[in-house]
Parts: sequence; C-alpha cells; structure tokens
Amino acid sequence: MTTTSKEDTLNDNESKVLEINNIELSEAVLAEPSISPTENFRADENKQYIPHHVDVKKLFALAFSSGGVQAMVAVVSILTIKIIAPLGSDVLAGVIAGQRIYFSVIAILLGLNVGSMALISRSFGEKNTEQANAWLRLTLLVTTVITLGMGLIFLMIPELLLNSLGLENNSLKEGVNYIQILAYFGWIIGFYVIFAGGLRASGYASVPLISGIVLNLSSLVITYVFVQYDWILTTEWAGTLALAAALGNVIGVIFLLYLKRNRLREIFIASWTFKGSSQLLKISSPAIFEQLIRQVAMLAFMWIVAHYGTAAFAAYGSSVMLITVSLVVGFGFSIATAVMVGQAVGAGSTIAAKQIVKTSLITSISFMSAIGLIFGFFSYEIALWMVGEGDVAYYTSILILFYAIIQPVMAVDFVMTGALQGSGDTRWPLLSVILSNVIIRFGIASILLYFEAPIEWVFATVFVDYIAKAGLLAWRVYGCNWLVKKDI
Repeated sequence: MTTTSKEDTLNDNESKVLEINNIELSEAVLAEPSISPTENFRADENKQYIPHHVDVKKLFALAFSSGGVQAMVAVVSILTIKIIAPLGSDVLAGVIAGQRIYFSVIAILLGLNVGSMALISRSFGEKNTEQANAWLRLTLLVTTVITLGMGLIFLMIPELLLNSLGLENNSLKEGVNYIQILAYFGWIIGFYVIFAGGLRASGYASVPLISGIVLNLSSLVITYVFVQYDWILTTEWAGTLALAAALGNVIGVIFLLYLKRNRLREIFIASWTFKGSSQLLKISSPAIFEQLIRQVAMLAFMWIVAHYGTAAFAAYGSSVMLITVSLVVGFGFSIATAVMVGQAVGAGSTIAAKQIVKTSLITSISFMSAIGLIFGFFSYEIALWMVGEGDVAYYTSILILFYAIIQPVMAVDFVMTGALQGSGDTRWPLLSVILSNVIIRFGIASILLYFEAPIEWVFATVFVDYIAKAGLLAWRVYGCNWLVKKDI
C-alpha cells in the first residue's frame, strides 16, 4: 500500500475504521481467509482510504455459490417433475400444491436469512466474529420457533390449506400427505438455509455451494430410487416424494457440518439467547413480506393470463421456467453484493461499498445482457424446442423476447436490491415490489383485461414492472444517503 505524509496524521481510531483491507478473516469462526470485501487501498486528499479495484474473482465466488445452488434447485425441480409425472395427475397435483403451500415457510426463512446475513456480514466487517456467531445462533433459535409453529399448523389443518387451491379427492389426500411429512423436517430445512447463509455472509462461498449440490443431487437420487422401487415405502406417493426431499436436506446438513467440523465448537458452544431478536426481526420483516408479496403478485398475474386461454397460460409458465436461467445469475450477484457491501459498511468504508456496487452492476449487466442476446436471437427456436408448434410456441416466443430485452434492467434490480439489503435497508426493496409487481404490473394488466386488449400487451407489462422497480431502487442507492452507518 502506498503511504504519504498525510497518512501519518491519521490517529489509531481512524485507521482502525478506514483500513478494511486488513480484516483477518482467518480469525473468523464461519469464514476462511478467501473472501474480503475489498483490497488494495490508497489514500486520497481527504485522508480516506478508497479501493482502486474490487476483487472480481471474489465477487464471482460468492455469486456462483448462491446462483449455482439456485440453478441446481431449478434443474432438480424440472427433473423431479419428469420422474413423478408417470405416477398420475393426482400425485403431480398433490406435490405441486404441497410445494406451493410449503413455500410459505421457505419465503419466511428466506426473508429471515436476509436480515441474518446483513447483521453477520456487518459484524465480520467490524472484525467482531463473536457477535457474528451470536447473530447466527439467534437466527437459528428464531428459525426453530417458526418451523415448529408452521409444522403444527400443517399437521392440524392441512385440508383447509389445500382446499384453498381447489384440491379434492385423491389429489387432496396426496397433498395432505406431502405437507405433513415435510412438517416433521421443517427445522432441518430451516437450519440448512440459515447456516449456509451465515457462511456466505462471512464471505466463504465454497462450502454452501458444495453442500447445496450434494443436497439437491441426494434428493433427486432418493426420489428416483423411491419411484423405481415402490416396495421400499407403502405411504402415498406424494408423501414418499416429500420424504425423499427431506432426506436430501438431512444429507445436506450433515455434509455442511462435516465440512465445518473444525469450527463447530466455537460456533455452537456458547450462550443461546433471544437477545437481539427484535433487531433481527426489524430487518427481516420487510424481506419476509417482500417474498410473500412476490408470490401473491405472481399468482394474481397468472390469474389474469388465464383469462386469455390455455395457450397463453401455458406459454407464461414455460417462459418463466426458461427465464430462471438468467434469474439465478441475477440472484447470485444480488447475494454477493449484499455480503460484500455489508462487510464494507461494517468496516466503516462507504467508499468501498459504493465501489462494490459499481463493479457488481457492470458485471451482472454484462452477463445478463449476454443471456438476453441469446434468448432474443433464438426466441422462436427456443419456444419450438420447449413446447412444439402452435399458439403456445408463438406466445412463448413473445415472452422470451420481452424478457431478453429487459435483462439489463433486471440486472440493475438484483444488484440494487442486494446493495440495500446488505446495508440493512430492507424496506425499500419491499416498497419496490409493492409498487412494481402489485400496483403497476397487476394494475395495468387488470385494465388491459377489462378493455380486452391483446395478450401481447399484457405480457409487455414486464417492461413497466422492471423499469419502475429498478428506477426506484437506483434512486434510493444513488440519490439518498443510504450508507450512513447506523445500528441495524
């Protein structure tokens, strides 16, 4: 690091706050010395240390850890549907409905994980690994309460929950069995989500990635074995498949703990209290509501599309499944940005945090734009490959083209969301979802449906949706003092 005479005037306290490149992640309980928020700092005329580059390799490591696991989840979900499809429509409907109901738990856990990662990454930025571990233990305690409570609900009133989705007779029986089996394994699933998130928040990317791959592959293999050798279990098919998914999570947790076996004593042998739970929930609550509102808004939009016929509805479902390829890229960069911004803010360097956002923005836009170009040029060919010829292929190609065009704006949305959540601001991402998904997209689509506008116009609301969302978040990041260090 280059030194100047002005650096000598910095007192010890200022140096401690500003020199974040000396964060010793090797001392961290959750982390290895492989990821730090920024490095290579130089002094400017205002006696501040500013990064002249962000390690893109480290950014990719975090992005690939999160996005890679999500991509694996998407692929395994598609293959699982293919495996169970021959079992009949009742089993398929029961599994899909059960997954939709159980996603309410996953949405809560994902929102809780956002708050947990913000607090843990900031603690690591402050070099306070003991506090980071305390936040992890607290989050696991809250996870226990949530999963046990939701599990009791699923065991007591499963029919009532599934009736809301229109299931009846055999499909209802299959759906009930599915969510009741998962209810017994809720804490295991929650433990994996939170513990893996804690590792990413510390900046360590490889263990969550490897364990995530093991978890998903295990679930897929167990599902295949259970279906091929139906003499193994005698319960309803949907319950058998739920058990396969649960056992995959058990294997994932065991593998995760094995990889971190040398650190477990330091993490878990300490005080377990609910102290700080109000602070955790204050940050997590907006993120939880954001996840739930996203799902409700998607279902509402699908309800509008359904009015235009089966072809339009099938096309929307097919295109959304395909666009998941680009969404996992954006999700990965969102998590990476959140972790690195949180560490930089914790270390007291808002300049570093802004540089991280800039680097992540450029990188994610480049990658997602490249995906958009491929989708755009081959939209019709991709649609034909997915769904065959006819109206479904035509509508699918239109949606693929629209999503291809909007890819750069979606990249901005992901990075800005990650930046704000990493700084501890979870309210603005929630507001952006309410504005774009509910008020704008659903509102405009409802008006178009009322006036019987062509379905292409309804599909085109994706442009207004993402432009409004990304614009609001960008205004918050670049137009407001969002990086003032405060107690979160």
